[in-house]
Amino acid sequence: MACPSSLRIWVGTRKGAFAFTSKDRKKWDCDGPFFAGQEVHHVAQDPRDPKRHYAAVGNAWFGPHLHASTDNGKTWQISEKGLEVKGINRQILASHRKRNGAEGDPRCHLETHLAHRTRCG
Repeated sequence: MACPSSLRIWVGTRKGAFAFTSKDRKKWDCDGPFFAGQEVHHVAQDPRDPKRHYAAVGNAWFGPHLHASTDNGKTWQISEKGLEVKGINRQILASHRKRNGAEGDPRCHLETHLAHRTRCG
């Protein structure tokens, strides 16, 4: 299996987000901070569009905000529409509940917070 030309790892901290990039996994370059001085809880790449990224940014005073980037994280905009989810139906929800051991539990619902999954039940 061939290695990708470069690897990027996003790290969210209380001081902002940092992007670490390496071609050989021995030497790493650091970009950032993005969202300097703000808490970054998650940064996720959209698997359907590798240049699109989402970041969950927020703090206790102003609350959480979803930011989106369409240029591989170089610039960010607040995503007013949030994550656009299409095609969730009863079959997908039932499959999610079954996988998480909450089949038939009416309290269980599908929660999406970027790539973070919560266990139902």
